[in-house]
Amino acid sequence: MPPFKELRDKLQFRIKNRVHACALKALNLTHTLPSGTTIQVESYADWTIYNDIFVDGEYDPAITLALSKGKQRAGSVAILDLGANVGFFSLRVGELLFREKMQECKTELILVEGSPAVFHKLKERISGQPTLEGRFRALNGLVGQRTGTGTIYEFSYHGLISTVPRRLARPERVDFVDLDGLCKGLPRLDLIKCDIEGAEEIFIPNYPELLRKTDSIVIEFHHVGIKYEECLRCLAEAGLTKRQILVDKKIVTTELFTR
Repeated sequence: MPPFKELRDKLQFRIKNRVHACALKALNLTHTLPSGTTIQVESYADWTIYNDIFVDGEYDPAITLALSKGKQRAGSVAILDLGANVGFFSLRVGELLFREKMQECKTELILVEGSPAVFHKLKERISGQPTLEGRFRALNGLVGQRTGTGTIYEFSYHGLISTVPRRLARPERVDFVDLDGLCKGLPRLDLIKCDIEGAEEIFIPNYPELLRKTDSIVIEFHHVGIKYEECLRCLAEAGLTKRQILVDKKIVTTELFTR
């Protein structure tokens, strides 16, 4: 693409997103749920993800299954959130804990987000939320490789941020997280939520031990360019053989795997 056209497109895209952001900020779209959780919608990406998680309840079957396991095991729940974004999934976990009257349940949430910009927003959104107070750890890092540093491509529409190069995106170097070390103190994981924009095909084969101590995993698969059947084989080797498709958008599916 000629440099002038690329510069023009980038400028138009940024202006459009800035206008949307300013309009939403002026509307001050916040709402406090009965649990005391405050929901903020500051961008169109926020609005899209909020609807997926809170309105459509896309992850609810996975979360309620994890909470039911916690009830059976002396009231403790451990959840690993990979691709935490601005925190809507974890806020939904907190909301369902409240609805299930599990406020006294010992809950540990580990949140991993690759984008430095989104991670800053994530900390703002979840800090001080009553349903998550003292229940989470948050870390800025990439998921996939066990060591080293990779590149994430920042985008003003945070739903498109990925480790896959994108036109108009801004590259940022970020260290990978060793998930085995991060979860070393947890004998079992009730649930892993994985939404890492295509890097799932790297994460799944690289962490067999982590998957073997996980009771269920919900994954957003990005089918273009990934070895999907290889991912299924690795999950089956870890004992995660029961498969349920929660959302089917053809090139993207959200799937729940259990034992």
